[in-house]
Amino acid sequence: MLSFFVLLSNVISLPTILIGTPKAQALFSDFRIARRGSGQGDVVWLPMKKNESSWRLFIEGIWDYQWVRSPITLTKELDDAMYEVCCGITDIAVKIFILAQIRAITSGTEMISPEIIRSVAKDNLKLVEPMLNALRTGNAVQIAKYGDINIAPIDGFVAAEQSKLDLGNMLQTFQQARKEQQVSAERLKQDAIMRLTLLGIPEKEAKQNVSKVLSDKPHAQNIQEVVQEAYKLYLGLIEEKQSDSKSQFQFNEDQDLRKMVKAGKEIGSTAYQVLKEAGYIASDFSLDIGSEIG
Repeated sequence: MLSFFVLLSNVISLPTILIGTPKAQALFSDFRIARRGSGQGDVVWLPMKKNESSWRLFIEGIWDYQWVRSPITLTKELDDAMYEVCCGITDIAVKIFILAQIRAITSGTEMISPEIIRSVAKDNLKLVEPMLNALRTGNAVQIAKYGDINIAPIDGFVAAEQSKLDLGNMLQTFQQARKEQQVSAERLKQDAIMRLTLLGIPEKEAKQNVSKVLSDKPHAQNIQEVVQEAYKLYLGLIEEKQSDSKSQFQFNEDQDLRKMVKAGKEIGSTAYQVLKEAGYIASDFSLDIGSEIG
């Protein structure tokens, strides 16, 4: 079959990429096939090492995707547990991360922990556990029992090229982007709280309502949407506590009318409605045309 692929490349110039496990190395016994396979340089994808930047970049990258009710910050204990069960193999790590969250949700804990990570690995990796144990020992004799993980260490070109990737800078850029996202989210939160206080909502309740909205919509970017949803929550609470409330707008007497009107527009109210509810318009003016004529 490999000879057939070589023939395709030679006759019709069809490009091919040969991909396989380490066990496939035995197939490259013919020089012409091996030479074609290394035409652009062969690449061996090794499991990530615990102390390498690539592992840190990977684990911090997937850690943002937590769907439990109580997301937890990545700690050294969680990092150690994840690497222990996956041995630096990307596919295993992703599966364990998914299974750990499923168990956290179904068990009611709603939080990932080292214990949950190890328990799902023990329960769901029975078929690959012998291979993973061999990798954990680092014993070449044990690893050699499994042809598709018997990876011989390679030096030279691949190692030199990998060192040029400067994963440290990539990790730093990734962390900086996360910080900027957190700063942007905090700025959005504070801006929404300020606008709600302009509408007369106590600061404590404004903080609670904004936090609730951002918890339900963690990717919200529109300040008007956040303010509107938070204000709806506030009105709902007011209606429950006091059905005979005279006004949905409560302003301080010394507040700037322009700010009050602007804040009202944020939740879809007209300037007239805002000023009327605030007490600046005493009542609607009506003219009894019939009586005037009479």
